[in-house]
Amino acid sequence: MLDWSPFFAVVSLYEPWKYGLFSLLVPLYTRILKKDVDKHEKRGMIIGYVEQNPGATYSEIKDALVMGNGQCTEHLKKLEEVKKIKSKTTGVNKRFFPEKFDLKKVPPEIGHPIQQKIVKKLSNSPLLTQKELSDILGIKKGTIRYHLNTLVNHDRVKITKPKHRNKKEYSLIENGHYTVEESYRKTLTDPHKK
Repeated sequence: MLDWSPFFAVVSLYEPWKYGLFSLLVPLYTRILKKDVDKHEKRGMIIGYVEQNPGATYSEIKDALVMGNGQCTEHLKKLEEVKKIKSKTTGVNKRFFPEKFDLKKVPPEIGHPIQQKIVKKLSNSPLLTQKELSDILGIKKGTIRYHLNTLVNHDRVKITKPKHRNKKEYSLIENGHYTVEESYRKTLTDPHKK
């Protein structure tokens, strides 16, 4: 007998695949008219959650609203079909937004593990140089430089050059009080952000 568990384990790691797989496997048992789509209780809850949490991932919606994979997939798919919500894949996550949300405002996700390590380290120890980050994380300086530049370009990290030191120091924007997810959400909802 063929063991499908490794296949499902790999699919479950990458959210767009998980969403796509359940979209194919879950038949739609009911037909709801377009005008009545948001009158369905769970769909109304999803619309409300997405409006309060723009950029929510499939897993966040499913967990927050206590739904199974099939049920959540069915409702999200139907809401996208009738254009009540829209989605965008960023990094390894599929994120959902209200219908009128401008997807051009969606920043790239801090999805790379090295960037996540850098953000975590800077939240605990602000004002570190590339060399210090390289030594602490045990990652080559060139790799650290690449990921720091990416974080700087996406307004997650800022550079300061103190007068008493000849090297650039890096710190999180907003003093690093945000987790990666909170920083992502703040970027989406900040009215001053271009």
